[in-house]
Amino acid sequence: MAIGDKKIFMVPPEGAFGLRHMELITEVKKSDLPVSIPHVIGQELTIKSTGGDLIQAVISRTGEDSVTLDANHPLAGRILVFDVKLVEIVES
Repeated sequence: MAIGDKKIFMVPPEGAFGLRHMELITEVKKSDLPVSIPHVIGQELTIKSTGGDLIQAVISRTGEDSVTLDANHPLAGRILVFDVKLVEIVES
């Protein structure tokens, strides 16, 4: 590329945040969650795995008695698109 050139780069999920994994999506009874946590879509939670690791998850669906937690990265499964313009080349 030369200064002023523009280029679009597309990065597939495998080269970015990975594919979505269905095993990272689970349904949990609302009664198993602390009362202080709102049961709304988009609510972020930190949960402890059976191995003791802390995992970030988000409520992706709510039902009458349960919520669905998704521990996939928000960009997992998505193609990333970068629209780049070279504005300067700096020599070190």
